[in-house]
Amino acid sequence: MQDEDKGKIYCLSTAPNGESGENVNNTHKNAHGLTYTSISEVTPGAEDASKEGKQFYLYIHELGKLQLRQLQTPIKKDLAIQGSNSVNFINY
Repeated sequence: MQDEDKGKIYCLSTAPNGESGENVNNTHKNAHGLTYTSISEVTPGAEDASKEGKQFYLYIHELGKLQLRQLQTPIKKDLAIQGSNSVNFINY
């Protein structure tokens, strides 16, 4: 989800327990160089059963005022390499 007026991007992902910040950050650094501003663990719900050994995380990029179309290339780059860091980006 994007808030273009505030320049924030909210992303939901899964990553191995205990490795979320490092894995997500490395994926972003390797894909396009943009790293997140904050990350929070999301309380598991019904969907959690299908993600054995992984936890849900919500991270926020604060990039300043950007147009949504400017984010399409970085998002595609994230998706292309997400598996190499055991990360699964679920929703932007």
